[in-house]
Amino acid sequence: MKIHKQKYTNFYRTIILFLLVVISSCTDNEVNPLFDQTVNERSEALKAEYSNILTATENGWIGYYSPNNNFGVYTMLMDFNEDGSVKINSDYSTGDEDNTITYRIDKTLKVELVLESFSVFSKIFEINNNNNGGEFVFNILSATENEVVLESKLDFGNDITILTLRKAAPEDSDFKAIYASEDAITGGPLDSGIRNILLNNVEIGKFSFNADDRTATITYLDENQEEVTETVRIVITKSGFFFFGPVSINGTDLNIFVSNGDSGYTDTANNALVIDDFLECPFDLSTFLGTYTANEDGYCDGCYQVTVTEGAELNSLVLTNLWDVGGTTVVMLDPDASVNNISFAFGDFLYVNSQLGNAFTYNPSAVTGDVADDISTYRTCDNYMNLYFRICGGPGCFGLQHIQLTKL
Repeated sequence: MKIHKQKYTNFYRTIILFLLVVISSCTDNEVNPLFDQTVNERSEALKAEYSNILTATENGWIGYYSPNNNFGVYTMLMDFNEDGSVKINSDYSTGDEDNTITYRIDKTLKVELVLESFSVFSKIFEINNNNNGGEFVFNILSATENEVVLESKLDFGNDITILTLRKAAPEDSDFKAIYASEDAITGGPLDSGIRNILLNNVEIGKFSFNADDRTATITYLDENQEEVTETVRIVITKSGFFFFGPVSINGTDLNIFVSNGDSGYTDTANNALVIDDFLECPFDLSTFLGTYTANEDGYCDGCYQVTVTEGAELNSLVLTNLWDVGGTTVVMLDPDASVNNISFAFGDFLYVNSQLGNAFTYNPSAVTGDVADDISTYRTCDNYMNLYFRICGGPGCFGLQHIQLTKL
C-alpha cells in the first residue's frame, strides 16, 4: 500500500508542476511581435514603395496589353507623376485615346493601381457593350526598379489579364512608326487583305489581318488536307509584328516578322519563312452574293446575319437585315478606284422609326459634308465588307454605325 500511495503522490505533483508552468507562461506579456509595424503601417509603406517605383522612371513604363484571350494586343506607355497623374499613350486607334488622367495606389485585399479617369483602357472596356473584359483597376503583383507586374482585379476564371511593364527607353515614345507599320500590314492592292505564307517559296498557308481587333487569321491545310483556320493575336512593331503566343503550321513555327522591303515580311528566326505581298483578286460581283456574319461595333460580334443579293444598278448589292432590323439597303461597289470604296445608294429603307418615319442608310459625308468620312471598303479575295454609315429620316440623322461583314 505504501508503494501505491507514493506512486500516486508523485503523479499528482507532476501534474501540479506542469499546470504552474502553463499558467506562468500565459501571464507572460513579454512575447516578441512578428512584425515591427501594424497591418496599416505595412500597407502604407508598401503603397509608398510602389508609388516611388512607378514615378522614378524617366521615360515611363511600357508593356503589351490585351483585355482577353480573343482580343488583340496593344502597346501601352504609362508615365506616372508624383502629383497623381499618369500620361497614357498607346497604338490603339492610332493614339486617338491618348490622354493624361489621375491615378491612385490603393489597398483592399491587395495593393491596387486604380485609373480614376477615362483613358484608352476605359475605351477598350466599352467595346461590345462593356463585354470585352477590359480593365481600369489592377492588382500590383510585384514591382521592382526594372519591372512591374499588374493583374486585372476585374477578371475571374481562367482568362485573367496580366500586364507586365518594363522601363521605357526614349525611343519607345515614337508611336508614329507603329501606326505606319500597321497601315502597311492592313492595306494592299485591291485591298484584298490576304497574303500567302511561304516556306522555301512554297505556299503553306494564308494570312490576313484585322486592324479593328488587332488579330490575324491563319488558314492552312493540315496533314489530312483538311482546312484549319486560327485567329491569333499579334503585336505591331515599328518594323513588322510578332505573334502573342505560339503559332505553327504543321510543325513550322511562326515567330517575329520584319519587313523585307518588298511589301512582305520575313521571320527573324527562319529566313526561308516569308509572309508575301497581298494577293490580287479580280473584281467579280457575283462572288459577293450570299450570307454574311455581322460584327457591329457597340452591339455584338456575330449575333446576326446579313443576306446579300444583286441590285438593279450596275455593281450594286442589296443588303437585307443590316443593323439587325430586317429591312434592306443598297450599296454601290467601285471596282475602278485605287481604293475599293463602297457607297450607300438611296433605295429601300432600312426600317420604320417612330420619329424618323422611313429611315435610310446614308454615307457619313451626307451629314458631315466631308467626303473623307466615306471610308466604307470591300475586299475582293474574301468578299469582306467594312461599312460605315449614318441612319437618316424625315427629321434628321443620328449615329455613325460601323459594321463588318464576313462571308460564310
